[in-house]
Amino acid sequence: MHRLHTKHTRSPLAPLVFLLLLLILPIHAMAHENSQAKRIVTLCAPVTEIVFALGAGKHVVAVDRSSQYPPETNKLPKLDYHRKLSAENILALQPDLILLSTTSGPESAIQQLRTAGIRVVQIEEVNHWKNAQARILTIGRVL
Repeated sequence: MHRLHTKHTRSPLAPLVFLLLLLILPIHAMAHENSQAKRIVTLCAPVTEIVFALGAGKHVVAVDRSSQYPPETNKLPKLDYHRKLSAENILALQPDLILLSTTSGPESAIQQLRTAGIRVVQIEEVNHWKNAQARILTIGRVL
């Protein structure tokens, strides 16, 4: 009997992916068990993707126009692009949590949302994989 020998190559990203999964799984479990926010609005594509990946997508009631993934976002109301927000459109959805990027704006709209008593959390932009890890952890803690 001949055995087929194949050379296994490992992606250089494999350790990073494994590390991120180790970080995400506990956060994923927490998101399912302890999510206090019942009406979440996400206003930045990467933030939306992380919220869904952590299992809190069932609480998302609207996303911004840049949020195209996962496919479930296409069934949700689409708000303005995250850099051209309208507080009135967001307030009409009665969210109890708004997650957006530090590049979202205008600042006057964000201030209106805070003044209305809604929890608004701005998430730092990602420019390095270490920032991505921090972003995932931050969103997990918020959820």
